[in-house]
Amino acid sequence: MISPFVPSQGVPLKPRVTWDQIVPGIERIDEIMPARQETANLTLTANDKYVDMLVTAAATVTLPLAATARSLFEIKNMTTSTADVTVDANGAETIDGNLTVVLTPGESLTIRSDLTLWSIR
Repeated sequence: MISPFVPSQGVPLKPRVTWDQIVPGIERIDEIMPARQETANLTLTANDKYVDMLVTAAATVTLPLAATARSLFEIKNMTTSTADVTVDANGAETIDGNLTVVLTPGESLTIRSDLTLWSIR
């Protein structure tokens, strides 16, 4: 077992809290916040966290303004076809320097805002 004490700093660390300690029986937050499932183009809002794209043709997920987004988004291309999902930054904003990121079937993306631009986690 790892001690919660870091000798080099002399400061005890707080123990890691798990979702099961917050909500008994829950191991992951998406178990209490189910994914939004979409079959066509989508513009994310602050209420979205997890999005499963179940598309049969190419689709685009547009991110909200980075300046107003205060959370992580997880987007997954769950299509059973060959359709790609394009994640598009808002306007001239970028995602790790790119205007868009393409998710092929089965790929997922966790993204966050620094209130100016988007970065992949």
